[in-house]
Amino acid sequence: MRATIITIVCMLAFAAAAQAQDSKPERIKQIRTAYAQAKKKIEQNGKNGKSPKDMTIVVNSVLSEEPEITQVDKVVIYFDESTHEDSEGTSVTTSAPYFISGDWSAYGHIGLSEMLLNPTNGALMFCYSKSDTHAGIVSESRYYYDSQGKLIEQKHTSSFSEGDGEIEKRSAKKYLEVFQLLKDNAPQLLTPNSKLPTPTTPKAERMKQIRAAYAKAKEQIDKNDKSDACRDIRITIHDEGENWPPRTSDIRIYFDKAPASQGGTEAQGQAGSKAGGNQCYFISEHRSSMMFDSYSEYLFDPATGSLMFSYSKGLEEGQKLEWRYYYDENGRCIETKTNAEDTDDGKVDKASAANFIQVFNLLMK
Repeated sequence: MRATIITIVCMLAFAAAAQAQDSKPERIKQIRTAYAQAKKKIEQNGKNGKSPKDMTIVVNSVLSEEPEITQVDKVVIYFDESTHEDSEGTSVTTSAPYFISGDWSAYGHIGLSEMLLNPTNGALMFCYSKSDTHAGIVSESRYYYDSQGKLIEQKHTSSFSEGDGEIEKRSAKKYLEVFQLLKDNAPQLLTPNSKLPTPTTPKAERMKQIRAAYAKAKEQIDKNDKSDACRDIRITIHDEGENWPPRTSDIRIYFDKAPASQGGTEAQGQAGSKAGGNQCYFISEHRSSMMFDSYSEYLFDPATGSLMFSYSKGLEEGQKLEWRYYYDENGRCIETKTNAEDTDDGKVDKASAANFIQVFNLLMK
């Protein structure tokens, strides 16, 4: 009996200690310490002879009410990396984001945000935001979260910015999903479609359609890049790695208003298509380091959003290798052109394209 009482007393004491440790004043103190450490780490990012470890995402979208004005949303995700061996003894590198900074601009207004993350589980610890209204009122907000993700404190300089902290949590979750899709998660090969294939365009005609769509997409990209009102997403990943030379990935996602049949509307952002009335038509990726250099392109049907064509090239032992895959309306490869000995009928390319489309849909929510 006495042993039972002692056990209960110990459990109650432990619970009280845990509650005290995670009390609001202590938690805020922990957050401020973690924030200062993160800021110091960011200041040293890319210095002292080391390449930076960050992912920069820039989304350029045209405002629906002002079609000649581009809203620019820029986000930088800072992360650490660690390497360990899995159960089979294979070296595995994982990445842990610890801070997200963002800013947006439109109509001459600028908004800022900061998100402090727990690097062990990605949970949002703290968020700061600053913006101004058309009336010139500047508002700032600070949100503090406990270890369970519950809002425990909020501070605002204006009633315009008051909230419950849930929007900030959803935003952090979105960017973490994008990070995982691009950084550590290898694209999963798609399961073959078990449905009966629909009739497709004859091969010769389909090849003609693909070449015409490719030429049109390239022309559209050129105009977009020269325009003040552009629609594209630009992602740059700087990644040192543990056992590799510095690597850089540059990803470009080009999109336009989706056709009306696919949910496109004059008012960008209205519900309808998977990406708020916008549809991706072209994606490119350039990956480079001292050891390799590769480039890939993905062309999508402007009417349906399905993958029509993929191209990739790279150097292997000094030889330039290229792959071209052409797809029918059912996503099946109908033509392969390559100077390499191996080919997979575009399976890896289709998986990569699907991965990028997930990123596009997340960022355009």
